[in-house]
Amino acid sequence: MANLVESNGKFEINSIAADYDYEKSIFCKAIHFIPGAASDAISIKDKDDTGVKFYILSTDGESRILPMYMTKIIPYIDFSESTLSAGHKVIFLYEV
Repeated sequence: MANLVESNGKFEINSIAADYDYEKSIFCKAIHFIPGAASDAISIKDKDDTGVKFYILSTDGESRILPMYMTKIIPYIDFSESTLSAGHKVIFLYEV
């Protein structure tokens, strides 16, 4: 389960409590991870559980931005490989 907020050129996912599959291919410009607490980490993969992994860790509780340089992906969040506290969110910026 997760909440999805989508607008032109970006989408935000928060309250992630299980694997999340966006199911659409995007040309990703950047991934912005906002942790709920220090040591939160999120495992984002391309397409499914076996896809290329983009792992983002925040050891100090500060947000992190991963530039993606227009990489074509189908965002998949692997909850079992993530550590997420209340208040977390991940924002994908993509080409429209």
